[in-house]
Amino acid sequence: MVKPGTFVTGCYLGVLIRLGWDNWYEFTTMEPHLWGDFLAGAFAPLAFLWFVIGYFQQGAALRVQAMELQKQIAVMERQAKATQELVREAEWQTNAQMLS
Repeated sequence: MVKPGTFVTGCYLGVLIRLGWDNWYEFTTMEPHLWGDFLAGAFAPLAFLWFVIGYFQQGAALRVQAMELQKQIAVMERQAKATQELVREAEWQTNAQMLS
């Protein structure tokens, strides 16, 4: 997801640079408050794009974590069963020693 986002960002910045080059005089004569308006409008789509990319990456990371937690649960269940069997064996040995 990052590679397509990087490609789109590069293309978008290329278009912005081209527009700036073609309208250089207008850019150099802009007042400061207009620069702020321009920059906010020009980079808002990129900010939104990367927000969406981050959202999907976070979802993918959460799915991976959920799978890992499921694996850990399975391991802990096997360990619990093995521990229960060891306890039963120890009880049996204790009972056997007490009877002899």
